Amino acid sequence: MTILQAYLDSVECRSSYRLPIGAVSRQLFWQATNSVRHSADNNDLLEFIGDRAINLTCALLVDKAQKVTPDQQLFVGRKISNNDTLGRLAYGLELDKFAALSAADTYAIKGWSPRRKRDAPPKVLADLFEAFVGAYCLEHGWTDLLSWLEPFFEPLAAKATIDFLELPDTYKAPLYVSNWWRQRDGGSISPKMYQKLLAFQSDQRPRLTSLGRVAVEAIPLSTKFIFSLDGELVNDCDRVEVAHHLISQWICNVYVSMFPETRRATARAAHLATVRAFHSALL
Repeated sequence: MTILQAYLDSVECRSSYRLPIGAVSRQLFWQATNSVRHSADNNDLLEFIGDRAINLTCALLVDKAQKVTPDQQLFVGRKISNNDTLGRLAYGLELDKFAALSAADTYAIKGWSPRRKRDAPPKVLADLFEAFVGAYCLEHGWTDLLSWLEPFFEPLAAKATIDFLELPDTYKAPLYVSNWWRQRDGGSISPKMYQKLLAFQSDQRPRLTSLGRVAVEAIPLSTKFIFSLDGELVNDCDRVEVAHHLISQWICNVYVSMFPETRRATARAAHLATVRAFHSALL
């Protein structure tokens, strides 16, 4: 068990964290805790929104306050935002006690205990935490969400940094692909799609700029992005990590703003909000 996991499972951690449940409306809170797929007002899209927000928050937090090396930033940022960490947080916060769960998820949670040191918490727990963050983001916006989440994750980043320093070198640097958008989209887009995107960008420029500004303004002044002549990001992997999550958050903001009806989709709302689906919606 890592130092981070031990801390997450400790009484000290559980007693220090409280979810601002009253900060979201009753309807949004009910939706955030409804994990029953294919049911009305489930938390599928809220989970998607929260996942993007948490990833960006953790990448910015480590880059701004607790960065030691690029490898450490990648390791810590990902460790404090992965399903194991979020699941343990949700378990300690007893989010499942408020939740509507499937029979299988109920059984999985009842059969799991942090005392079983090798077992990861059921994924539904991480989903619940992400969905609550998504609800908070919709209710209060990115700036207020960042103000709440940063102190929430700061002690976790400190524990994960100790884990990083004590790990063998072979486990420190996770794999990273700088051209992540090409990997996800399967290659270059078609000429027709490219023209559609250019037309959409020109027509919607003010709106797109506004939706992306709140995320960009959260970047520390020390973070600078450098691009080659062909448009490739040439910074170290730590800058690419922040850029990755900024773009993901920006796409999420655009999608939720343009297609608010999908908040009530009974299934696959998050799937629709991928980069590929966003491109397809422009055709």
